[in-house]
Amino acid sequence: MKIAFPVKRLRSIGFTFGYAVVLLFAASGCVSKYAIKQDTARDEMLKGDFEKAAAVYLKDNKPTDYVDVLLNRGLAQFEAHDFKSAETDFNDAYNRIDELYTKSISRGMLSIVTNDRALAYSGTNLERGMLHYYRGLGFLQAGKDEDFSIETRALSKYLTELPDLSKKSDVDFAFLRYFCGMGYDEAYQQNDAWIAYEHARELYPKQLGSVPPSVVEMSAIAAKRSGIITADSLTRANYSIPDSNSGRLIVLVESGVCAGLQQQDITIPLFETDQREYPDNFDYDRFGRNLQHRMHRTSYTEVRVVDWLHFAIPTVTHIGATRVSNVTISGIENSTGSASLAADLSNAFERDFTDRLPAIIARTFIRTVAKRGAANYARSESGDAAYWLTRLVGEATETADTRSWALLPDKIFVLDKNYPAGTYNLHITGSDVSSTVDAIDIPAVKIEPGHITIQRVRLRG
Repeated sequence: MKIAFPVKRLRSIGFTFGYAVVLLFAASGCVSKYAIKQDTARDEMLKGDFEKAAAVYLKDNKPTDYVDVLLNRGLAQFEAHDFKSAETDFNDAYNRIDELYTKSISRGMLSIVTNDRALAYSGTNLERGMLHYYRGLGFLQAGKDEDFSIETRALSKYLTELPDLSKKSDVDFAFLRYFCGMGYDEAYQQNDAWIAYEHARELYPKQLGSVPPSVVEMSAIAAKRSGIITADSLTRANYSIPDSNSGRLIVLVESGVCAGLQQQDITIPLFETDQREYPDNFDYDRFGRNLQHRMHRTSYTEVRVVDWLHFAIPTVTHIGATRVSNVTISGIENSTGSASLAADLSNAFERDFTDRLPAIIARTFIRTVAKRGAANYARSESGDAAYWLTRLVGEATETADTRSWALLPDKIFVLDKNYPAGTYNLHITGSDVSSTVDAIDIPAVKIEPGHITIQRVRLRG
């Protein structure tokens, strides 16, 4: 199927555009309601008031199939320790995302004449991976250790299939591979754990600049247990196999709020030579990158500009960056350990978005050309008044799609070490270069011999 722009295929649209105005503005109103709710919840998270962030969604706790609402509401409830409700929302989001792999043709066409918000939101690559992460943590919270391991295997499968699903090769996430290793270790699947840690080791230098020391150590221990390396290799690296009276403690410390999206208005010239027909196999990424170059030029001599198109696209904003740069954990054998930075989700979000942006620009450009064509046809049929009405409606409905999992943390720090078995009262401190930002106590943390204990907290700030 081909979609030709702007006149022949849009004549019927031109005739019916006026009748659609009320419906389109009503739809835009619904979208605005959710956008306001998302921004309000985000503000509460930035203040560190997780209960109020949850209340933003709970005030209108109606059944919904909007993935972004389910993700944000689920995480808000997770932070407010309503784990049962969080599990329900995460499960609903997971099932809805699965359904959306089969795209709706009708909603796809609607996005051509309105905006990308008309498309059902199915989450980004990062968000779908983090959904597995929080589902896994939810299982641990409920004491379902086996389900936690199953969830990390599902995450590993998702990450392995992601290049084919996204049609991009560089879409893996180091931290999530590390998390998969934890799940394999929990299930005593040492060879799979070693493979997961090694995946993380390969990805971390590019994504974070360095490899967290715990990833290297746990990879070495898994390799020894799998028979890949000898005990002497561990000794030379100053590592040792945990003895029978020790257990592994993993503390995941989240802070800040992940980067999000806001609207940016841009202007791009329409060339006389621009294509007017876009087949199913049209390369939106390549065309979008070409359009990005046009955004930075104001004059052209080598080609005729027939119009200047004004429209909105999403752009990344880092309003929730954490102030925490150092995390210490005390309370175990009178010692203090440092948690290493293991995930910069804002950076991962921006990388993911940068990959998607050219196609977003291309779709929006083509849609704007279509709307301009509808306005020109309205003028030919009904005069200038119809032209300006159709054009104004077209521009009014062109809103950037800023939906995201807005409540994800900015950064995740990890302490991952083997300690003597026992019950400990942990004190977690997050600080910047000069002062304490937040501190949290976790009482009665039990480390059992030969087992993994995972604790997760979110600092305010």
